[in-house]
Amino acid sequence: MEQQYQISFLPWVAFDKAIEIGPIILWPFFLEVEHRIKDRKIIEYLQKYFKSYVDYKEVPVEKITICTHGKDYFRYLNEFELKELRNAIDILTFLSIAPRVTQAVCMDNSSFGPPSADIFELITQNFLLTNNYISIEVGSITHTGYKIGEINFPKPFATGGIIGNPGEQFINAINKCLSSNHLTELKERLLRTLEWFRMAHIEGGQVSIHSKIVMLSTAFEIFQTSPKGTRWYFIKYIEHQIASKNIFRGIRTNGKGEKRDLSLAGCWAFDFYGLRNKIVHGEEINNNDLRYRDWITHLIVADLMLYQCIKKALYINDCFDKSFDEFIDGIKKIFNDKILDDDILLLLNISLGFKHTHEALGWIKNSNEEYS
Repeated sequence: MEQQYQISFLPWVAFDKAIEIGPIILWPFFLEVEHRIKDRKIIEYLQKYFKSYVDYKEVPVEKITICTHGKDYFRYLNEFELKELRNAIDILTFLSIAPRVTQAVCMDNSSFGPPSADIFELITQNFLLTNNYISIEVGSITHTGYKIGEINFPKPFATGGIIGNPGEQFINAINKCLSSNHLTELKERLLRTLEWFRMAHIEGGQVSIHSKIVMLSTAFEIFQTSPKGTRWYFIKYIEHQIASKNIFRGIRTNGKGEKRDLSLAGCWAFDFYGLRNKIVHGEEINNNDLRYRDWITHLIVADLMLYQCIKKALYINDCFDKSFDEFIDGIKKIFNDKILDDDILLLLNISLGFKHTHEALGWIKNSNEEYS
């Protein structure tokens, strides 16, 4: 019986070198195929098949990423392995979008847009070397009867801005979390959070902006382990994770008419969760409700805050090269143990690179003196 093969790939993106996320290896087909695949017939089949993936002018794409579970490239993956593959693409999506959003805000450049989740479309295809027929599955529907060369798969227009290589340091931190035996809860929360993040960044009119706000608020609720998902729990979480003593403050009024003094980070959390509540309760929403300031929307700020919360959680759980305890010990030595928790949080925000984002949002003065 002829051997059957399976391949998974990203047809619209490739990096200049392989990336490993958990057990998944993502490698650029056209750059590395000759030394990764020894069977010439498989190489020729894939080269022929990949010509079906074309750009806007129907020219075959020159960037395709192969996704393999370990180094056994063409075996059928079981349900658990396919889920690990999906998780890796969710991680890649997050690490490609969130840092780019951060750069755009810090540069105050609305044209410096991130890629969308659409560019990370994941395809899994079964094939026989002697059979040119291919089947296309879309949801629960399978289309058959097509041959290679008879059908093209065009690149979607909603792929967004330029994609860069995801930060190696952040990938290493996530990999450490994935492989840790004592961070199981953080790992599960992280993976479910990033699935919602990916869905919130699908473009092309498939997902409304209102749905995206609910999706991102859901991502926060999963990551913060909220017992009830209340607005004030969310505000408290953002205040604890993001706010430090030098962030400006503002006033918000709750449903009972009580005024609350909050950091501007807490004020954003109040407004964002309030927007989420208006959407899920069917209240009227206008464009001004969606905007935080100038061209920056509440969705953009949500991206920034989720990125910071995830980065901080990984850091505190010693997933980065320098441990959190080493950071605290170093700070206490500098200040001879005479330092407040608020000051430690302030210095941690600097160490993690949050300062420029807070400046860009107008939450602190745009001056190094604020952190001196």
